[in-house]
Amino acid sequence: MPIVLIFLIAIGVIHAALTGTQAAWFAELFTTSTRTSGAPLGYQTAASLAGFAPFLAVLLAESFGWTGPAGFYGCIAVVGLLGVLSTRETWGPEQRAAVPATTEQLTGVPTQPPSQQHH
Repeated sequence: MPIVLIFLIAIGVIHAALTGTQAAWFAELFTTSTRTSGAPLGYQTAASLAGFAPFLAVLLAESFGWTGPAGFYGCIAVVGLLGVLSTRETWGPEQRAAVPATTEQLTGVPTQPPSQQHH
């Protein structure tokens, strides 16, 4: 029963958090001129290689018991964490400066109440 609960939490919470954010993250990894080829190429290559993970986990479980697959997936988690930590931020000072600073500049609607406006 504990394994079912862990599986439900992993799929229902952790996997949902991953798939909910990865599209925006992948889009930021590439410029607009390479986004439609770069993101899918990286994603599908990783998915193709990850397809062998269950096979490797079974081999490791037969050789080392439960610690084999646990260590394997732990190593994969570390690689993923290093990838996330090494990703550069794409929203820098230049992008912030290009965005209008106030709602009035964005909408043309004054931000002060009419009684406080200076004519």
